[in-house]
Amino acid sequence: MKIHSLSAFLVCAALTATACGEKDDGDDGDDGAAAAVDSDGDGITDEDEAALGTDPNSADSDGDGLADAAEVDLGSDPNSADSDGDGYLDPWEVAEGSSPTDAESRIYTGNWPYNPEKDALGESDSSRATVGDLTPRFQLVDQFGDTVDLYDFAYQGKPILLDLSGSWCYWCHEVAKMLEGEASAFDSYASTYSWVEGLGPAVANGDVFFVTVLDANRMGGTPNAQTVEAWYDEHSNPAVPVLMDPEGVVTSWMRPSGYPTILLLNEDMTVALAPRNYTDSFDEVMDMLGR
Repeated sequence: MKIHSLSAFLVCAALTATACGEKDDGDDGDDGAAAAVDSDGDGITDEDEAALGTDPNSADSDGDGLADAAEVDLGSDPNSADSDGDGYLDPWEVAEGSSPTDAESRIYTGNWPYNPEKDALGESDSSRATVGDLTPRFQLVDQFGDTVDLYDFAYQGKPILLDLSGSWCYWCHEVAKMLEGEASAFDSYASTYSWVEGLGPAVANGDVFFVTVLDANRMGGTPNAQTVEAWYDEHSNPAVPVLMDPEGVVTSWMRPSGYPTILLLNEDMTVALAPRNYTDSFDEVMDMLGR
């Protein structure tokens, strides 16, 4: 007896695909189920992961802390921890509100370091820069208008020179010139002190961080955005963040006896050297670098 088409459909619906004459790939007899396999449970099927080139057995193929599914939603590359190649990992950018897919949108315009674990350093109760004390968590605006967290420089494997300067200060400008490799008042000391010629390249290469904080403008008054921008225009060192301290919080903590005052900090943000003479910090950091 001939089965009508509707009856045939109902019969096939109750049978396996093979019984209805559909081709089986020989694996388990259920091609639809195989296509929907999601081995790592990340919401992306193994078939789609194969197309993406991601690992079907890992929910985070590039190991950056941002799940593959989240990266697909964001449009970032689940196979690259730094999709836009700007030096900041994708999850860091998501956490800080910059774009992981746009190299022009980054955490710091100046490409300063970033420490995602900085909260673990805790809070400092240090009221005055003292050897062994934890440096307070200063957060100040730089020459690009970004608020820079000093603790982002922590645990990068580099010593840190924290420079308190004023735009009015002659020797402060001479230090900046020296770091840039320009002629400066320190040139006559080059044969005596290795830092005269060696500190600038060490800062440029990222072997040591140098952070300048301005607590006064050219007239000795309160610094503002124009103060740090003008300093950067004069000393355009791409390796040096220039921060303004309009409230004098850094000045109050460092209590300078002269300008510049330059402290040497360990990578854990404790004070390594708090000298009256800033050149002592230069001597010490060159010793640390073995130069």
